[in-house]
Amino acid sequence: MKYTVRTAFASDISRIKILIEKSVRGLSAYDYTQEQIEGALLSAWGLDTQLIKDETYFVVETENLLIGCRGWSYRATLFGNDRKKDRNPDILNPAINSAKIRAFFIKPRYARKGIGSMIMQQLARSCRNQILRTPLDDTKRPRLRSSLDTRTCP
Repeated sequence: MKYTVRTAFASDISRIKILIEKSVRGLSAYDYTQEQIEGALLSAWGLDTQLIKDETYFVVETENLLIGCRGWSYRATLFGNDRKKDRNPDILNPAINSAKIRAFFIKPRYARKGIGSMIMQQLARSCRNQILRTPLDDTKRPRLRSSLDTRTCP
């Protein structure tokens, strides 16, 4: 099966929201109660459309089917969807702050097939490209910070 990673567009929003709900309900049921899942979908888990506007949110498709999504941010908001009340759109200072890897969601039947890793590689490339568009020297680069990679973007 061929997978394609690409930048998410505003036209993807409705499909991304459906994917997120299926991912959370399907893959989180072993770790959380139904009440916790539904509560998290109201604010903590979900789509932050600012990432789409910033062109730092990505989707994975196969045969026009959306199967994964994930983003990174250079803004102060750490997590949450558009309904989260205490969002902070301020741009981080790359001299002292790290780029933030945001939650990722995979369609349950595609879990553990490397989709999350594919998106993570794209996030690293995107972070490097963002840095190149920013007048920063190597000592002031934003760092990707995730459970997979705590190094400065190469």
